[in-house]
Amino acid sequence: MYLPIKNHTVPCTGAVKPKLFTLIELLVKRSHLCCDRVYGKEEGLSPALGQVKLYSFTLIELLVVIAIIAILAAMLLPALTQARQRGKSAKCYSHLKTFGTAVQFYADAYKDVLPMPHNYNVDVEGFVPARNADTKVSYWQDVFRALRLVQAPKIRSWVKVNGIWACPSETEEFNSTAYSYYNNWKGTHYGMNRYLSQKYLSTASSLANLVPRKLSQVVRPSVTFSIADKWCSRLAPTVACQSEMRARWYQMGQRHSGKWNYATLDGGVKSMGNYPKMGASGDWGDWLYAPVKW
Repeated sequence: MYLPIKNHTVPCTGAVKPKLFTLIELLVKRSHLCCDRVYGKEEGLSPALGQVKLYSFTLIELLVVIAIIAILAAMLLPALTQARQRGKSAKCYSHLKTFGTAVQFYADAYKDVLPMPHNYNVDVEGFVPARNADTKVSYWQDVFRALRLVQAPKIRSWVKVNGIWACPSETEEFNSTAYSYYNNWKGTHYGMNRYLSQKYLSTASSLANLVPRKLSQVVRPSVTFSIADKWCSRLAPTVACQSEMRARWYQMGQRHSGKWNYATLDGGVKSMGNYPKMGASGDWGDWLYAPVKW
């Protein structure tokens, strides 16, 4: 950006043109030397002796410069914030792409059966069944790591969510009121669709309500999600956001400028804003959640 200040004579032509200065040149408060002619020649200053007249800002000029800088900053900061958010969302997309592929690998390895959010009997080192109760893991995130479906850090109750388990946009400003930090998140900011393996009931998930559904049975694999952004919602403050996701408890993590990202059963990744069945006890009555007809 250039600003005009005083006139100066162009060498060889004698023509008078307005001199343009950058903001940086203005801030250092020095006149521009042009060949052997300088501002202040009328005062008898000699450039040969290093005599150059210095010009200082008036208060008004300084305020104008500050105002211009403030306006430029106000214009640029929102764009920078949006770019930063898009970058975080892109990283989240990458995480979900990995999880979506892991779901397909799981189905390939276990006779086309879809994974379930919890109730596994797998050892921390991948043995099926677990060798003993002390080495048993129950949640999909632990199982995916134990079975080497994802390359991810081990989840520990005393360690903050990290690595591929962490969504870059999650601030964790709110956790449900009745649980500890680990019980809120179970080591990840992502959750699994409860109805991949549960009956269409409003009651809590359990082994009694388990239904082994197959990937080949899914009616709309490009619509139904497998794993998605989850969060603890202020609209359901006593419900933890552990391993499974339900629309009933407002658990879709809309942390990407009001949207949440999710992996579909065909291996794709999508984004959505508000979901009409949030808060509904019969939250399975839609192809987003339902792998098969309800």
